[in-house]
Amino acid sequence: MIDAVITWVDASDPEYVSRRKHHSDPTCDGNAGDNASLRWENNDEVSICIKSMELYAPWIRKIWIVTDRQTPNISGVSPRFREKIAVVHHDTIFREYSDILPVFNSLSIETLLFRIPGLASKFIYFNDDFFLLRRTEPLDFFLADGTPVLRGRWIKGTELTRSGALTPHRGYQLRAASMVQPLESEVFLPAHVANSFCRDTLEMLFQNFRVEFERNLAFRYRDSSQFNISSLFAAHKIVNQGAEPLLRKDFAQVSAGTCQSGSLRKINSRLRRLKSPRIKLGCINDVGALRRRFPGLYEHFREIFSDSTANRFWARRTLGWRFRY
Repeated sequence: MIDAVITWVDASDPEYVSRRKHHSDPTCDGNAGDNASLRWENNDEVSICIKSMELYAPWIRKIWIVTDRQTPNISGVSPRFREKIAVVHHDTIFREYSDILPVFNSLSIETLLFRIPGLASKFIYFNDDFFLLRRTEPLDFFLADGTPVLRGRWIKGTELTRSGALTPHRGYQLRAASMVQPLESEVFLPAHVANSFCRDTLEMLFQNFRVEFERNLAFRYRDSSQFNISSLFAAHKIVNQGAEPLLRKDFAQVSAGTCQSGSLRKINSRLRRLKSPRIKLGCINDVGALRRRFPGLYEHFREIFSDSTANRFWARRTLGWRFRY
């Protein structure tokens, strides 16, 4: 059995807006955008994410949507597939740490996803802006012996820190890797697409690094001292259990920077990558920015997943848009 977990929020919800305003923190140093509403706006990404699972991973047992006292609109999903979906609120996974809530920090929330009651021993974690692009099988995420498939790339930690290219996200990744290996060696950086996890491994890491985990989950907004749970999991699997990352690149991402300020030529180039027959997993990191800059793109993208005729088109051609420049 393999489950899927999605973290999601609708920042346009008045009650959520009120909570964020009440707990706003202009001093948070992890990501300058953590207090910006645009970072959390709802562009229906979760519907696209779930619809892509219905089309390309119908074998998933259950889909858990982790959110903050909200309910997503999943009307675009077939009634049969909708039965697989359950909403889990933050207080369920934080439990004895509920005094920390509300939390507006994905790093904190991801730290406790393994505590979802009833979660399968193997699960795939999706941000709500992740999606599938081709038919997948369980072996695309877990090998026959249960080993998780790890996607990403290798880099020397010292190269990143010396080059001055240490973005906040890279900092979270390197901090996680340093918990199990020296950064002088090569470090594996997980790709920003759907990641495979083993619940028992996360439970073990929580026990072994309890102080670090409890500190990590305690930040309402991102802090530069935090670590990324995907990177810690991958580093442990590679260093301590001999897991070998996937060599072929079957994933593609359109980064937030490209969405927000990339030229039309660059955006078109990145989108063409998603059309490649070898790409199964994708991410458009800031759909909202693309929607504001090129409204037609987002509407086309959403319609592909909401209309049965368009679904057949998607399955046959995949991402058939084209911009002129």
